[in-house]
Amino acid sequence: MNSKSGTLSKHLSELGLTPDEVSIYSLLISRGGLSAKAISEHLGIIVNSVYRSTNALIDKGLIKALDVAPKQFQAVSPSVAIKRLAEKRIGKIKNVSESAISHLDIQKNPNRLNMDIMTGREELFESFVELAERANKEILVISIGEEVPESIWSVIKQSLDKGVETKFIFHKNNKDNVLLIKRWQAMGVPIRHIPSEGYHLNIFDHTAAILSASNTKQSHERTGVVIYNEAIIEALRTYFFQQWALARPV
Repeated sequence: MNSKSGTLSKHLSELGLTPDEVSIYSLLISRGGLSAKAISEHLGIIVNSVYRSTNALIDKGLIKALDVAPKQFQAVSPSVAIKRLAEKRIGKIKNVSESAISHLDIQKNPNRLNMDIMTGREELFESFVELAERANKEILVISIGEEVPESIWSVIKQSLDKGVETKFIFHKNNKDNVLLIKRWQAMGVPIRHIPSEGYHLNIFDHTAAILSASNTKQSHERTGVVIYNEAIIEALRTYFFQQWALARPV
């Protein structure tokens, strides 16, 4: 097996093909149309197994049956078939993951931990969006006052549109983030400023909070926890409103 065919076989296996399916598809790519008997002779696979595998490959869109006698099978161009297979597999994984999430009620599961550890700014941003989408009453934020992904702008706008009370406290209020502050204010977010650095707090209704700390020299480096413990969340809400009272309106 040369390196190219070995790489192809590896990728096809990663896309969910069985060893027999990989062998048959690879053979048809190199040899063109072949009957089940010819495939059996080339690969040493019994004819019944060849038919099972070719039926599976047809379902996956990798080969087609030719209307000739005896029946022959032909590979669909890899540039088309493999891309289509990958897209189908991605779609299936997405559907399965969404279904699994929809059947989990993490807030009411008495056996779950009260905190989830998060590492990295992107993972924390993703958690923010997920929790903000669920919020119905309140989103409270203490942050550096940094640029954030458009997904956060979008979810805050959606929250404001459905009447969720939203308040931001920023640690920075200078020429570096003046335009960012004005954009938030234009959306209708009240913003106050209190000098500090190195930590972020996000509270969603009375059900979840994200508390994270960042490297003051490299703000993208951060670690945090998503908290579901109601007593801790209430303590963090008290802290937020203490800071809100001390902070100066921007």
